Amino acid sequence: MRKIRLAWAVMLIVAALLCLSACGDSGKKSAVTGGNETTEAETTEKEEETTEADDGGETGNAGGKYSTIAEYAASDEVQAEIDALNEGLSAQGMKVEVTGEGNQLVYTYTYSPDTNTEGFEELLAEGLASQADTFRSVAASIPLYVDVEDPLVVVRYLDADGNEIYSARFDSEGGNSLSGQESEESASGQETAATDSPVSGKYSSIEEFAASPEVQDEITGINESLESQGMTVEVVGEGNKLIYNYYYTELVNQEGLGEALEEGLTAEADTFSDVAASISEAVDVENPVVVVRYIDANGEVIHSQEFPAQ
Repeated sequence: MRKIRLAWAVMLIVAALLCLSACGDSGKKSAVTGGNETTEAETTEKEEETTEADDGGETGNAGGKYSTIAEYAASDEVQAEIDALNEGLSAQGMKVEVTGEGNQLVYTYTYSPDTNTEGFEELLAEGLASQADTFRSVAASIPLYVDVEDPLVVVRYLDADGNEIYSARFDSEGGNSLSGQESEESASGQETAATDSPVSGKYSSIEEFAASPEVQDEITGINESLESQGMTVEVVGEGNKLIYNYYYTELVNQEGLGEALEEGLTAEADTFSDVAASISEAVDVENPVVVVRYIDANGEVIHSQEFPAQ
């Protein structure tokens, strides 16, 4: 059971990292970059590159969004994070694939042949029901990046032979469909069962959880993809707080950057509050809080924000 809890907690951390790096990158791009050494010619060149991208570059959409969820899921940014996540999941006897199907963002988890999945259906049902709000928040955030209406998040668990163990579907309006469940009442009961689960098998502190090989392996992989954005991230624990420290490795003109970062984080507030709530699934802690800090190359905090569990 600890492996399942840990997998969910790490998955949520990676989901938050995806949102946070997007906030940081978009915030950086909204300001004038490059410091005092940026020449007028370089600025013009960057503006031309941005215009080309907006006119049908990687996103394929003049509004700066991906045209489909499939395109978004297949993007280098998302797939780099999934590769990093799989490095940590491999030790837990599973792997994940993220794909797009119509209006659905699909997470497909597959267990390795040496994993006995007998009895997993009930455990997975309890876990997904307890994290329903998180997946709904993810579904609600999809239109920020993709030109799509009524997006859904689908989570599937398969055994090594490709047989479905359990699946669930979440929309952004509070509705969800769980395989093998007849009603929301059943899901609510499962959520209670998950909340009432014993403390045994949890980390004793957020510091211990943040320093675990599973979490730090993900951070290492994510930093490899962040390098091209001129950023690095560390995840640490302090008391009841799980802290994401984002560092800009290059000097940037901070005019308007703090406001842009605050706007991006506020738009994702529900997601980070859900991440805070999920910490208790893996750690023996009360009133957990997620803290996000963006720090410039001189070590000065540009923006900091806290998200308590809701």
